[in-house]
This record gives sequence, structure tokens and C-alpha cells, in this order.
Amino acid sequence: MTEKHDIILVKADVQPIRKREVFWTLSRSQVEHIVQDLAFCPVPFAQKHLAGLVAWQGLALPVVSLERYFGFKPARGGEVKRRIVVKTTTTGEPQLISRLLVDVAYDVRIRPVAADCTPVKITDQLAARGLKGAYEWEQDALVLVPDLKMIASGGAVGR
Repeated sequence: MTEKHDIILVKADVQPIRKREVFWTLSRSQVEHIVQDLAFCPVPFAQKHLAGLVAWQGLALPVVSLERYFGFKPARGGEVKRRIVVKTTTTGEPQLISRLLVDVAYDVRIRPVAADCTPVKITDQLAARGLKGAYEWEQDALVLVPDLKMIASGGAVGR
């Protein structure tokens, strides 16, 4: 018997690509909490994708827009009310955990990994910025896999 793994799908705040709705995918083990209405402090002169910092359970966490990080223009551009606290290991120190808050403009879904998804070629620029992969899923979804470790480390910023 094969074990089924669940993933988290977050509808991206972007226009459809190739007539497909765009989703970010995260492993279920990366998601710690979904939080609402957290006030954050803007960071002067920060990169566009960094909305600010939030105090959460005694930690200062960066608030990140994946859409802006990868250079997509937000479709709604409205105020984000929910965010996902995600965790990843740190570069060079695998025993340390980094956390960040990811903006959620729409709904969050938990789904089993689909066996019938098809890989899509991504540009070298998106790969260099930390996009691990892209997949066509079902008939109308494009699923993007961000490299949270690279994003949390700031390693791809400015490339």
C-alpha cells in the first residue's frame, strides 16, 4: 500500500497563466499555522516582496508576498487578511528552523498529491529566484513550488 501525502494549495493572487488558475504549493509539514488580522510593522526601504515584520509568539517574522517575490503583478491588490506561518530549515545550519509569514489572498486547500500532474518548464530566471518547479494539475490549475529555504535566507533577492 502506498502512503498518500497531503499538500497545501494556496490560490495565487495573479492573473491566470495559459488559461490556468495559479496556485502555490507547500508541504503540509511546512505549515505551522494560518493566522488572521495580524498587524505588522513596515520595514523602510525593504524589497517589494517584504511587507513588514510581525511579532508572533515571541518571534519577529518577515511577511512575504510570493507573488511579488517572483515578480508577478498581484491581480486583486487588495488587503490581505490571512497569512500562513511556514517553516523551513536554514541554509548552512540544517538543525535551525526559519519561519516566515506568507500572504494569502484567497482560500487554502489541503489535497493529496496528484499522480497525474505534468511538469512544466520554468525559466532560468524563476529557477534562480527560488522556484523549484511548476506542474499542470487537473484541467485548469498551474501549481508552483517555491523554495522557502532560499526565500527565507534572502539568497535569491536581487538576482
